[in-house]
Amino acid sequence: RELLLELIEEVYNELKDNDFHGQYFDRTAPAKKRLCDNKGWFKCQGAFDLERCALLHTINPYASRGYRQLFGLWNLDHV
Repeated sequence: RELLLELIEEVYNELKDNDFHGQYFDRTAPAKKRLCDNKGWFKCQGAFDLERCALLHTINPYASRGYRQLFGLWNLDHV
């Protein structure tokens, strides 16, 4: 239990030190640090074991409230 709590604290501190990787979703962040383009479009990156998705799914949570709600359910590595 103690080892698990130490691990959880270590992971939390790592996330906190990296601002919880918020730059992944920030369209104003440097291009290499974000997952979207400068207009806010996210592209499906395919399943974890594939280089890319053949279907080319996209979503822009900045476009509307509905897209923001849907984005919360959208899986960035595949549908």
